[in-house]
Parts: sequence; structure tokens; C-alpha cells
Amino acid sequence: MLRPILMSAFLAALAWGQQPLVIPWLASAPAAEGRPDPALEHHPALRLQGDDPAAPPVLLRCAADGEALHVLVQSRQSTLVCRDRAYQNGDGLLLVLATPAPDGGPTRRFRVMGFSPQPADRRTWQFAFTWYRDVDLEMIPLPGAQAAWRQTGDTLSVEIRIPWAALAPYHPLLTPDLGLNACFVRAQGERRQFHFLTKDPHLQSEQRPRSYVPVHFEAPPAGAAAWAARPSQGCLGAGQPLLLDTAAAAPADLRIRILDGEGTGVPGWNRMIHLPEGPAPRTQRLEGHLPPGGYQVQVQGPGRTLTLGLTVLPDGGIPSLRQRLERLGSISPGTRSTLAYRLQDAEAALAKRAPTDPAPEVRRLLEQTGRDLQALETGRDPIAEFRGLQRRAYLSALDGTLQPYSLRTPALLDGGKRYPLLVFLHGSGQDDRGILDLRRAPEGWFELAPFGRGTSNCYSADHAQEDLREAIAGVMARYPVDPSRVVLAGFSMGGYGVYRTALERPGAFQGLAVFSGAPDLASRWLGPGHPDFLEPANLAAFRGMPIFIFHGTADRNCPFERTRTLVGLLQAAGADVTWVTEEGKGHELPSAASLDRYFAWMGRLSNGNRVPPK
Repeated sequence: MLRPILMSAFLAALAWGQQPLVIPWLASAPAAEGRPDPALEHHPALRLQGDDPAAPPVLLRCAADGEALHVLVQSRQSTLVCRDRAYQNGDGLLLVLATPAPDGGPTRRFRVMGFSPQPADRRTWQFAFTWYRDVDLEMIPLPGAQAAWRQTGDTLSVEIRIPWAALAPYHPLLTPDLGLNACFVRAQGERRQFHFLTKDPHLQSEQRPRSYVPVHFEAPPAGAAAWAARPSQGCLGAGQPLLLDTAAAAPADLRIRILDGEGTGVPGWNRMIHLPEGPAPRTQRLEGHLPPGGYQVQVQGPGRTLTLGLTVLPDGGIPSLRQRLERLGSISPGTRSTLAYRLQDAEAALAKRAPTDPAPEVRRLLEQTGRDLQALETGRDPIAEFRGLQRRAYLSALDGTLQPYSLRTPALLDGGKRYPLLVFLHGSGQDDRGILDLRRAPEGWFELAPFGRGTSNCYSADHAQEDLREAIAGVMARYPVDPSRVVLAGFSMGGYGVYRTALERPGAFQGLAVFSGAPDLASRWLGPGHPDFLEPANLAAFRGMPIFIFHGTADRNCPFERTRTLVGLLQAAGADVTWVTEEGKGHELPSAASLDRYFAWMGRLSNGNRVPPK
């Protein structure tokens, strides 16, 4: 550990924006086994600062080599607690890598990673994953990441290895100056202690910039077998050349191949480039142009092969597609709004992406839009004809903006027949995309996932209720939905949204379903003026309403006890509650058995039968 005088000088330098923390280069890579490795342990440690100055210390060490970032955290504690979402609830770790902002302030370019202790035979996405990429929720695994948690005496050691290939665009040879933050979340009985490298109240928040400590990665020694490469631009317009950013600690020859979407080499794209010795990154121009499509850039060099994504957008891009849409004559308002929103959304996605990121979703969206416009130009409306899951949009009467929603239509629709509709509300940090990837209703139902004009407004602000009203009305106007058989459901924040919307629109829904919701979420998140459903005065609207409520007993994000209290209050108010719990279940969707009970409840509702309380 750094001696106290050195530590004080270092923290003072950071406070005044002076010399950054230097991350050492490792001569030999440690294995992530949980026990302190000498390759890491002899480097200086930083003390993570907790809210309680008297709390036992938590020490952080970081180091790098050409393959991976290495992290060692040591916490003075005698037990290891394994909880659901330990990265939030303890004992877990949050790690941030960031692109520093020009003014040194919080940045919108970052990656927040979460790590939770889990047995090897029961690992889930929580073990090692990216939580946020820039300001957006990502929730995807960290490929190749290793993590080990080991309790020895009064010390818990957490050792983590993350390949640089999983941390693109970051690499110490290409981006030696970065931002770093860490937060160890320590379980203290029912409470939690947060220990930060630099305190950031928004570390766990979506749509917020992040704070960091400036760091500089030490250059590798001359002759070290370390090299790096990445496309300078991960998304190219038609006709743009491919540029590669490269760097090497020792002279190296790289073989470059371009593979198409099926993994087949693209003819004419098999090149060799030479990297001279020296830490300074160089940009290599590869002559030739690729047609529109999705590609992989395969870079083979000493010791390893990198595979990097690359996007080439369709000819003409968004302006060309927008002109074609404007030239169309009379088409369905819903079709026009959907296509216009696609182009608006693609434009926004391209504007906010990091330069080195590919854009496969944008490319596929533009290609599909081109096909749809071609069909419309021949007199066929593929948007209106589509069956299955589709993202659509409407033109809001409230303010003239285009607002998205996702809709799943039944595969077959019988003329003259009307169908039930499920409206499913997303949780915090999400939007409508992906919500209906899993079936939320039995076969033969329409399924609607509104956007709600935001990712974290609890459906109680930002005109979220107007969005739900307009989206539902638009679906009912265009499709054969039975207005007497509309069920409202949601998960987490969407569960609160169910209560909030039912209060706003009494009598509009045949039934309600809440999964792991919090009855007082908006009053806690947004402040006074938003309903708390633990207050009996807010429950009169639920009298006689069939309500399916699921909640895991180990849920700490939306505490189980609050929902159990609410169930009693709803029953006292005359609601028809089907109450399902699972012992030890955290903040997650139900097991298959509980979902079977939910689908059976939905089936009885769709048949118009009374659902007996459970």
C-alpha cells in the first residue's frame, strides 16, 4: 500500500487536476484465481473511500498487459455475502473505464461493468457484464472476462481479468489516457456500504455522465510482444476508405482479412502491413472500397488474432431514404410515421455512437427501410401487412413528435373477430425494444410495449401517461382489438407504472399484472406529488379488479415487504389479487412454474371468466 504521505500527495494532485494515476504494465500476466498474485500485489494500492471513515479499508490495484486489464480488490471483512445483483446489493464490484471529457468533468463516453460472486455451476449474466455503455443501459456479458472471489481470514480478495478485446475501443497502446472509477459494494447485514475511487452519486444511474479519476497506462518495455489494432471509423459511408489505428511495442507484421456476414473472406482483401517499433499509434490506410454490408476485420499478428466489427452503410444513406419517403403519395399515417421515426432514430444513433463503434443495427434498419420503400413505391404496404414483432411509431397529437412503440400481432387474424391486448410496461433504463422478445401473453393476443417517453420516469412524469393513451388508442384504431379485453402488465418500474396507469384510467383495463414492482417508486425517485400506493386513499380504483402480483422474497431492488404490505391493502380495498411469491428469488422474472400460473390467469381473463383470488 502507498505510504500515507504519498497517498495524500496523490489525492491532492488529483483534486487539482494534476498528474494522473499511472497504471503499471505487467511483465507476466496473473491468473484470476482470487488469491493476491505477486505480479499485482507489489504494485501500489489505492484506498477506496467509504461513507464511513471508520469502515474497514478496501484497497484497489490495477495493471495492464497487451492482452487484458487486471484488477485486484481487497476488503477487510470476515465473510463473503452472495446476493442477487451483488454489484448493487453486496458483496460486488462496479468498474468504470471512460474517455475523459475535454474539460476534465464528467463524461458521456464510458463503460460501467458489474461483477458479482457466483458459484461456477450457477453463473448468470450478473457474474461479469457491461451494465452501461455510454449513458445507455446495455446489460450484456463481458466475453472472456474472468473473476474470482476468495475469503482468507479477515480479507476478501477479488481478482478480475478483462480482455481488451471485450473493452473496445479501449486499449493501453491506443488510448493510454483514460478515466477510471471503481465502487466496491460491501454487504453490512441488511445495509450496504459503498467504497469509491472517486465518489459518483450517478454511477448506477442511466442517462447520466460519469465521474472518474484520470489514469495513464504505462508504456510496455521496448521489445515486449504487445500490439493493437482497430478501425479508425467503425461505421463507413459508401465509398469511404478503411483506416486502421495500430500500435506495437516491437516490430510486428499484421495480416489483414475482411470477412463478410457469413465469415467468408472478401476477395481482394488480404493484406499485410508492417508495424515499426514505437509506442505512438499510427493510422494505416487500406486501399479499396467495400460495398454496403456488415463485415469483420480479422487482424492476425504475433500471438493472437483480433476480430473487429465494421459497418458500411447503404448508398445514399439516410438523406436518400428520407427523400424517397417524402416523394410517396398517399400512404397510411401509421406507415409514414413508422418509417419517418426509423430514419430519425437511425440519425440519432449514428450521432451518439463512438467513432470506432460499428453500427450493425443502423445498417439493418436502413436496409429494411429501403426494402419497405421499394414495396410502397409499387403500391404494397409492408408495414400495415406485417405480422409478428415490429417497432412502429405514431405522430403525437400532444406536441407533433414521433413516438415509438413495439407491437406483436397474431400470425393469423380472422375477419370480423376481435382479439385481446396485453400492454407491457418496461423497467427503468430500458425502452420498448426487447420487451416483447419473450412472449408476455398467450397465443392469439396482441402485445404492445409503449416507450412511455422515457426510460426512468416511473410512467408518472414527462407525459408518459399521454404516451400510453395515444399508443393504445392508435393500436385499437388500426387493429381488431377488443377494448373490453385489455390487460396492463409491467416489470420493476413498469410494475409501478401499472398501478399508476390504473389509477389514472379507472375501468380501462380488464386486469393488471405486476412483476417485482415497487408501490412507492415514483414518490421515492421523483419526489412529492406522485402517488404512493401504500397509502389506502390511492387504492379505491382497484376495487373488484383482477390483479396478478409476483414478487421474489429476496428482492432488494424493489423490496418484497413493501409489496406484501400492498397485497394486504389491495385485498382490504376489494381487489381480486392472485399473489405469487418465490422463496429466495431476487429482482428478476418468475420461474417457469410461476409463469405457468400467470399464463393460466391470462387465459381465464381472455375467455371472460372470473379469476378466483389466490
